Amino acid sequence: MIKNRETYEIIDPKDVGADDSQIILTARSGRAALRYCAQKLNFELTREKLDVAYDRFLSIADQHNHISNQQLVSLLESI
Repeated sequence: MIKNRETYEIIDPKDVGADDSQIILTARSGRAALRYCAQKLNFELTREKLDVAYDRFLSIADQHNHISNQQLVSLLESI
């Protein structure tokens, strides 16, 4: 049910000119969202690295409205 996009996306992003749907990382984002965005940026995280990255991510996310891809790359490269 959750894997079916039609459950939660009422319109296909391509219908409005977007390449694909995006996940915006905020302080409320979880580990799964962080891992997904890291994979989209070609970073594979082990469980241990994900835990470290998530702790650092929360510190940054508490200071900003959202985390940009550039900030995420910098964070992931530092691990």
